[in-house]
Amino acid sequence: MSCMPRVTVALFCYNQEKYIRQALESCLSQDYPDLKIVVSDDASSDGTVDIIREVLGCYSGPHEVVFNQNP
Repeated sequence: MSCMPRVTVALFCYNQEKYIRQALESCLSQDYPDLKIVVSDDASSDGTVDIIREVLGCYSGPHEVVFNQNP
């Protein structure tokens, strides 16, 4: 049983298709044992959401991941 506290990382984005893959993959690759990752997109009009869905669709790691897409 770990003595380390639960940590939540929030990744907020809007029209970041150029950078979102690298940012999200960086979050997902963290080795902290009890990590929750919240990804929130603020109605991007470019390909940001498609990239998020692609990366998360392939993710099978240990972290809890929540994706929020604002209308």
